[in-house]
Amino acid sequence: MAYSFDLDDALTMDDPTPDTVEIIVTSNAKEVEVLSAEEAHEKVSGMPTVVPSSSGVCTVCMESLQSTCKEAPCGHLYHADCITQWLSFRNSCPTCRFNVSGHQKKVPVSPPVTKLE
Repeated sequence: MAYSFDLDDALTMDDPTPDTVEIIVTSNAKEVEVLSAEEAHEKVSGMPTVVPSSSGVCTVCMESLQSTCKEAPCGHLYHADCITQWLSFRNSCPTCRFNVSGHQKKVPVSPPVTKLE
C-alpha cells in the first residue's frame, strides 16, 4: 500500500497538542562577565604590545598579524581594536576562553602551525 500526502488534509487537521502546554525552562548556562567599552579599552591598554615572531592570524577578524599587536594574559595575540571590541561582549580570550580579568596563572600557548607547501 503506497502512502500519499495530501496538503489540504494536513492543513485542516486538528492540532494534536493540548490547549495548555506546560513549559519547563532549565538553564545550565554560566553567567558571563561583560566589560563596558571603557573597561575593555582600559584592559587592552594594559596588555603588552608585542611584534609577532611568526605569521599569525587574529582570530577575531581573521586577518594576519603583521605589525604590533596586543598579547592577552593567556599569551594569544590580537589586533588592539579587535580584542577591545571582543572584550566588550565577552570577558574571555576568543581562542581559549581564558578569563581576561581573572587571577588565573599564565599558560603556555603553542606557536601557530606553519603551512607546508
